[in-house]
Amino acid sequence: MKNNLMLQRTVRAQAYVPLDRIATGQDKVRYMTRTKDMRGWWKIDIAKRGYLDSLEAFHSPMKGRPIKAYINNGRWAANCPDPECAGCEVVDYGDPVFMCLSCGNLRNRHGGQTRLYPVSFPMPDKRKEIENILLKRNRRVNRNWESELETKEDLEKENIKHGLE
Repeated sequence: MKNNLMLQRTVRAQAYVPLDRIATGQDKVRYMTRTKDMRGWWKIDIAKRGYLDSLEAFHSPMKGRPIKAYINNGRWAANCPDPECAGCEVVDYGDPVFMCLSCGNLRNRHGGQTRLYPVSFPMPDKRKEIENILLKRNRRVNRNWESELETKEDLEKENIKHGLE
């Protein structure tokens, strides 16, 4: 019973991930909220969680080492760099910033203010190539790419191995 409930939540939470493209944070915002962008959604969510100090991040310049985006289950994501948090959020190359909804970026304080982290994505041409290779895979669960571990050629070899070329 408990496993079935967890599966239902996972399926519902990933319903925003389209089958015809790799999802971004904007896809999640359109599906789950009435806000127009990720920053608006984050502001509401972190206020609900009580991270009121984190609201100042939206009025301050970004700070910190860029977080590398990767593809997980057909969506662009990034991990919180705080080793005590390990949260993960969907990110968007149209607005490459990161706000952890698990910890509120509270470790990323500079000059007394919490800051958004910058997110690094592959260059647009490379990003499109990777997305197109992954879109040949029918199931979202098989659409994964780790920027530091896998090359475009690695993904193509996996597709050939599974008869997808």
